[in-house]
Amino acid sequence: VYTETGTLSEVMPKVFRAIQNVHYGIVIILGENVKGKLLIEDSNVVEMNVTMGLETITDVSAIVRLLNSQSGAKVYVYSVSVEQQVREVLDQVYNQVMKRELFGPG
Repeated sequence: VYTETGTLSEVMPKVFRAIQNVHYGIVIILGENVKGKLLIEDSNVVEMNVTMGLETITDVSAIVRLLNSQSGAKVYVYSVSVEQQVREVLDQVYNQVMKRELFGPG
């Protein structure tokens, strides 16, 4: 969906604007002394795990720290269509049942 490179204080506001269109997704952060992920659900950050230096942050303070960080980073935003994945699994179930019913268990 979105990729941006720069200081986190510049990049993260753009990322938060980009996730407003993400139903399910992930933000991946790779940079100077920082790496992490933010899981997105219904345009909201629902889980975070960010390592800055030797410190791992898993609460909302990670967002504040990212917004204030001058570290350079490349940030990726990916979106996943859960509905499409569910349809594919259900199609597989249908095909397995039809095969078993038409041709037997073996």
